[in-house]
Amino acid sequence: MSKLPASGNLLWRETTVKIRSMVALAVDERAVLEAGIARLAELLGPDFDISPVQASGGEDDEQDALAADSVYTIRALTPSAPYAQVVVEAKASLTPAAARQVLLPQVRLLRQLYSQATVLLVAPWLSPRTRDILASRKVGYLDFTGNVDLRLPTGVLIKTEGAQQNPDPTPHRRSRGLSGAGAGVIVRLLTDFAPPYRQKDLAALGRVSPGYVSRIFQTLDDEALITREGPYIVEVDWPALLRARAENYDLLRSNHAVPMVARTGPDALYRSLIARGTENTAVVTGSYAAREVTPVAVGGPLMIYVDPGPDMVDAVADELSLMRAARGLGNVILLQSSNSGILLDRRGFGATEHVALSQLAIDCLSGPDRMPAEGEAVLAHMVATVDSWRRDPGELVNEAAALS
Repeated sequence: MSKLPASGNLLWRETTVKIRSMVALAVDERAVLEAGIARLAELLGPDFDISPVQASGGEDDEQDALAADSVYTIRALTPSAPYAQVVVEAKASLTPAAARQVLLPQVRLLRQLYSQATVLLVAPWLSPRTRDILASRKVGYLDFTGNVDLRLPTGVLIKTEGAQQNPDPTPHRRSRGLSGAGAGVIVRLLTDFAPPYRQKDLAALGRVSPGYVSRIFQTLDDEALITREGPYIVEVDWPALLRARAENYDLLRSNHAVPMVARTGPDALYRSLIARGTENTAVVTGSYAAREVTPVAVGGPLMIYVDPGPDMVDAVADELSLMRAARGLGNVILLQSSNSGILLDRRGFGATEHVALSQLAIDCLSGPDRMPAEGEAVLAHMVATVDSWRRDPGELVNEAAALS
């Protein structure tokens, strides 16, 4: 991926100043369109021509109403060069939910009207989730921070990467997202149980207040991570949900992490756990657990969750003959979480236990060094074996009813 050039940063600043000067909540999408076309011309360079297609007019011309000001031809300035037609849709902002529920149906209509045209979405900034939704529907995009994906049938390909977080968030859109222990519990339930089920059943089983769950679900709706029909959640994009949770979680910072040293090394200690287990709770996560699911790499510290409590770290350290690591350089990391939901649905492995697959994916995706790649491998395994680990919705409803 190429970085946004200096001129792209200048365009972002100039466009931001222009947009901020407009009337609140009435951003001129014409300015976004013009800035987007200027940025596209810059990316293509002087050897290409971008020309608007003029509207034909008419008393009842739906095509003109939809796209009269946003259809362009792109042609290389060489003799007999082919041209491509691009329908440019400008938005002042676009959430993942709006992309899926509003924009994509409109894109389908535009493709009916302009069957050979490439559709390009232009906005000041597009979130990773929004870009994923657009890319999955083969919709090109361009934002002013440098996130660009444009593929033309004439052989032109532009793919660059810009800001992953909104450089100019509006205060009323800020939220806690999917951070916090309660959000972690709900994410796990949405992943581990196949829908359909109701929001109130998730709140009951997760022992989370209905008001808090409602705030979480507002985030899930905005990010298009779930689909609802009436009171029921009928679809969950659980791989994207686990990635979103990992972005709001940090394995080593969200838990009390204590680096230790195993005198015989982490491999020997892990084999001992499998063979003999422990008297205290010791649940394996991280690289060692990931390699049992799908071998990716070797090495890395052995990570073990222990029960909450002021003496539990020392108790497990004594039982496993671990020493405190000097300057944090350990080959074993003991993790202590205040969130008991992390250790739900543990998986037996020999005489010891591993965290559930959904928790393993979150831990690896939010871990250091090469752990995110291991998390992606765990996700791929989960997708391939979903019928073997994902539980029936009736089980969630029955367990929630038993708690009420």
